[in-house]
Amino acid sequence: MSFKVGDTVQKVKGYDYIGTVVSVFNKTNGDIRLVVEEHKTGMLHIFNESTLKEIHINYLHCDCCGEVKTIITKP
Repeated sequence: MSFKVGDTVQKVKGYDYIGTVVSVFNKTNGDIRLVVEEHKTGMLHIFNESTLKEIHINYLHCDCCGEVKTIITKP
C-alpha cells in the first residue's frame, strides 16, 4: 500500500491509534516509514506501511445534547 501526506490512517492491530500521515520517508536501507500525528493528543509515531490502513472519518453532531460521535469508514 502506498500512503501520502494528509491520509487518515488507523493502526491495524494492538493499541488504538488514529491519525494523519505528516511525513513519508525512506530509511537508509530503502524501507518506507510513515510519521503519523495522533488526532487526540498530537503525538507523533513512526510506523511501517504494513501496520496501517487508510480510513475516512465522519463526525455527527447531536442537536439535542451537543455530543459529537465519530464514525470511521473504509475508503
